This record gives sequence, structure tokens and C-alpha cells, in this order.
Amino acid sequence: MHNDIGEIGVTPVIRFIKAAGSIRPFVEVGAGIRLLSSPRISSTFTLSTAFQFANMAGLGAQFGSRQQYLAGYRFQHISNGGIKEPNPGINFSQLYLQYNF
Repeated sequence: MHNDIGEIGVTPVIRFIKAAGSIRPFVEVGAGIRLLSSPRISSTFTLSTAFQFANMAGLGAQFGSRQQYLAGYRFQHISNGGIKEPNPGINFSQLYLQYNF
């Protein structure tokens, strides 16, 4: 079992956003790859491979006098895509509030 697991990866994201307005809603989707420092999350849970695929989808809104705020939700699924069994995958939900300088 590892107390710390490192991750590096890249996920290109396509965002569809309303062109103008004080509140600009958006939806976004992305797919990418991840490399974990260890596939073993705990003594009872392993992802089998350090190489993982990552898919995400989200929605949110951009707002503020300079459109400097973003608030949204993202759902992400990570799995090895069937490269090796077992392939339990893992899901993440993320709420975020972002401020752009």
C-alpha cells in the first residue's frame, strides 16, 4: 500500500461556451492519458496498470465584470481501458470555483 501516489498526464478539453453575456454557461468534454507512480491504491484496490485513460465531462458558467470567475462541476472516470484485468476503474466528482487574474 502507498500513502502517496503521484500522477502525471494530459487531457485535451473541448469547451462549448455561450459567446456573450454577463453569465456564459458552458459544457466541456475531454479524453486523455495518465501515468501513476503505483497502480496499487490500497491493500484491497488496484488499477492493475500504472498507465490509465481518463475521460471527463463537465458543465459550468463564466461570469463577473471581466468574466474572471468560473464555477462548475466535472465528472472524471479513470481506467486502463481493458489493457489488463482487473480493471475496476475509479470515478471522481469535482466542484470548483476559479478566479482568473
